[in-house]
Amino acid sequence: MNNKVDNARKKIAILGCGPRGLYSLECLVIQLSQPLIKKIPSILIFDDCKDPGAGQVWKINQNEANWINISVQHLSELKERHSIEIEGIEIPKFPSFNEWAEQHNFYQKTNILTFPPRSVMGRYLSERFQSIAQPLIQQEVLTLYKERIVKVLSIGKAVVLQSTTNKQYTVDECLVTVGHQPVSLSEETKCWQLLANKYSLDFVKNPYDEDRLHKIDAKNIAIRGMGLAMIDVIRLFAFKFGYFIDSGDSPFCKYECYNSKSFHITPYSPDGLPPVPKPYTTEIDKIFDPGEDVKTSFKEKIGNLIQDVKDESFVEEFLYSMIEIVVDLYFEKNECFRKSSSTKIEIRKILFTWFKDMSHKHELILDTDLDCKVYMEQTVLMAHNLTEISLDYMAMQVWRHLQPTMYALFSHCDLPDKIMEKVVELDENSKRYTFGPPVDSITQLIALSDMGMLDFTFAKNPSIEVTKEGWSMHNNTSTKNAKVMIDSVLGSPLAKDIASPLFINLIEKGALIPVSANLGFKTSKDARIFESYDTVHNSSLCMIGRYCKGSVLGVDAILECFGREAEDWSASVIKRLK
Repeated sequence: MNNKVDNARKKIAILGCGPRGLYSLECLVIQLSQPLIKKIPSILIFDDCKDPGAGQVWKINQNEANWINISVQHLSELKERHSIEIEGIEIPKFPSFNEWAEQHNFYQKTNILTFPPRSVMGRYLSERFQSIAQPLIQQEVLTLYKERIVKVLSIGKAVVLQSTTNKQYTVDECLVTVGHQPVSLSEETKCWQLLANKYSLDFVKNPYDEDRLHKIDAKNIAIRGMGLAMIDVIRLFAFKFGYFIDSGDSPFCKYECYNSKSFHITPYSPDGLPPVPKPYTTEIDKIFDPGEDVKTSFKEKIGNLIQDVKDESFVEEFLYSMIEIVVDLYFEKNECFRKSSSTKIEIRKILFTWFKDMSHKHELILDTDLDCKVYMEQTVLMAHNLTEISLDYMAMQVWRHLQPTMYALFSHCDLPDKIMEKVVELDENSKRYTFGPPVDSITQLIALSDMGMLDFTFAKNPSIEVTKEGWSMHNNTSTKNAKVMIDSVLGSPLAKDIASPLFINLIEKGALIPVSANLGFKTSKDARIFESYDTVHNSSLCMIGRYCKGSVLGVDAILECFGREAEDWSASVIKRLK
């Protein structure tokens, strides 16, 4: 690690070195390679993560039970980095994710959608970072500091950074790209923490704390939350005590224990609904792809609507435009979907009602009151195209194909805050489907349920009492006790919930303004933060990523880390340097 910084150079700091920090570095170096740049600035990167480039979410040494939820085929958009020459330094090109995965035998071309462990993506990101960082470090252009910045102070045009070790660094430009940060505990989890301490109970607040999870020896375990983190936790225990077996031509699988020792897990959430799997093959996935012409037309239509927003009727017009695509596709490929005598107008109404209330009942929509295991079995069959596909599954897979277009449209589009909140809410509601897991994840849950190791009896919003015996779960008909509670609900990027020292400091200094109470922070297209609702901060303090939710729409997808935000920021830095 290089610790020399040329004080005669301008200094540019990047806080956080996950995928966004990596791509921001790449974009910056590409911009700095322009011949008009007379003196290359010093680049300072701050992150205490073990694997720069990968960060915490994609760390290399995580358990193989943690799977990525976007297929290798859909990661074709994670493009190669071309070779760069900067101040006589040769930076080699780096392959696209798909090329790299094939070279390392993580992927062979197949029509079955492939979902590798998250550690595979971590290796790719880490190697991609090292390939650009090492030549820059050797020539003393880049310095990597293995420490976390907790305070940021703007002084005129300069930015002063303070680390956890009380070291201070003064820079000319600072970009915040940090990922998941600590959030405030809910009143319920605060209470649980106190009672867990009082009764010496095991309460695991981080579902990816593998050391804690491996030490659990209690048989009865409860999991708060039924999203992707829940699946990763359950699979960790499943891999520990046994293995899954394919069932021949059946889309389902079986589970076998190594010995008599096993586990018993009870997950729950407010709605009791599991994630919905993505299609099994590229051919099935194509059923839901409306095509490039339709996407282009949708982009133009919504783009024009955004330019002429008058009131909250915009949200309905946006939704109707999306629904129109779904309805057209429904009638074009009707042989794949649940049959109905309904007209186009009637199906539009059904969908519009369902988007407003996803518990809405209709024969074309998969009933959310079904037993959880039966519900999952139906989604597996639909993912394999082995049964008629319900209207909700179809609509949300179409939404998934339109998401990249939506994310581009709603990035720094200057919609009124209340309207942006409603757009964000629609996209968040879609994620049980659009950010769903590979179908094999759901068949594994079904197999564990068949073995009696996974119990969905209390899946929907049980009442819970904490006693010295553990977490006592109650529904209308029965009671169950769990010795361990694992909280698999990950923190949201909402300004009101954040408990990170870095962000608390920035808020207290008046350097961050929320888009609204229910969203993240307000930033400009070139990533500068706002110090009031209509004024960009006069320093060179910038931010991109998940805590800009509301300024942008897409913040959680890996492909969004390699997008326009970092490109626009780096271009603006060059303008200021010139």
